[in-house]
Amino acid sequence: MEQIATGTFEVKLSPQVDEHNSGPLMGRLLIDKTFHGGLDGTSKGQMLSAGTAIKGSAGYVGLAK
Repeated sequence: MEQIATGTFEVKLSPQVDEHNSGPLMGRLLIDKTFHGGLDGTSKGQMLSAGTAIKGSAGYVGLAK
């Protein structure tokens, strides 16, 4: 039997200053997510991002636990 939980979530992003940052095109964020509804809970994670010299071009990876 399939079970589906519905609800909402809130995300708080906290930019981090890193002494080893390679410049303005690199970024790191801490992520705090809170779930409400059929599933209540929290999640924490980090996101690393890298931009390029091409306008609108970037990449990122996110990890959550």
